[in-house]
Amino acid sequence: MKDSSKTSNHDDMSLLQKIQELTHALAVQKKQLLSQQDTLTGLIQTESLLNNLLNSISAAIYFKDLDSRFLKVSAYMSHKVGAKSPEDMIGKTDFDFFSQQHAQQAYDDEQKIIKTGKPIGGIEEVETWPDGHKTYVITSKAPLYDDDGNIIGTLGTSKDITRQKELEFELERLARLDGLTGISNRRVFDETLDNEWRRALRGGQWISIIMMDIDFFKLYNDHYGHIAGDDCLKKVAAVLQTRIVRPGDFLSRYGGEEFAIILTDTNPEGAVVLAEEIRLQIEELRILHETSTISDYVTVSSGVAGTIPTNDQSVEEFLVKADKALYRAKFSGRNQISI
Repeated sequence: MKDSSKTSNHDDMSLLQKIQELTHALAVQKKQLLSQQDTLTGLIQTESLLNNLLNSISAAIYFKDLDSRFLKVSAYMSHKVGAKSPEDMIGKTDFDFFSQQHAQQAYDDEQKIIKTGKPIGGIEEVETWPDGHKTYVITSKAPLYDDDGNIIGTLGTSKDITRQKELEFELERLARLDGLTGISNRRVFDETLDNEWRRALRGGQWISIIMMDIDFFKLYNDHYGHIAGDDCLKKVAAVLQTRIVRPGDFLSRYGGEEFAIILTDTNPEGAVVLAEEIRLQIEELRILHETSTISDYVTVSSGVAGTIPTNDQSVEEFLVKADKALYRAKFSGRNQISI
């Protein structure tokens, strides 16, 4: 598959090189103008070409002096930052348009280019604005030379990739969710449990988990069909979402008809209380389950484990304890909690 980011970076650097060539030609022709009258036509054509480029291209192009003040910008650039016109930006800096953090980063990058003479290409940047919103760009910058080869500033181009980044973020978000219930999936559960385990280990704090299983769900699926089974799973997940409200707590679909809950700063007794409240709330849904051998309605069984982690314990052993507790709840008759 073709790497579009590499192609984009190459295109950005090529654009910078073309602009450098135009500005260099402009500088040379201005210098020669005093002694060569016939250069005037070429000068006008070169400057006109540069202005046409800046007025027509859908990219932020900018020239800056040694103090990172704008010397010339594209029409797209001025429109993006909310300036009245390209001329309105002349003499101003990024600090006049962006957040302090973003403007400082841009300034530092440009001063480094001026000091080293080395361009930067294809850098992904987050533009933060005074109102707090963010946009994303691919930026390339290079030194700006006069006709004697002296660095007199910088020139750069930034291409907006905000829509692309938003799509990436959305795809990443969806990859972390269970497609049916909309809650986090097993992958995120594993990551979260590992992180919370280490946090509890550092702080000497309780951590508990509830492993919950819908009783006789295979029989439910076989009797009512998979569409009804999916609807049942979504209804149970919706109840669980109403109960997991603390910032540190976490809910996921662990697999099939099984759900997992991580409770931070919670001992096993507290986890049992919550598990029982959930069990009763699921019963109150009164989802008909004619093939269950313990109730006329859908019920759940839960296994609870809780501990204050120590260095001689592992998160894997902790998870096994919760899973064994769930097995005991099911083996003892279901529709109950075991610890």
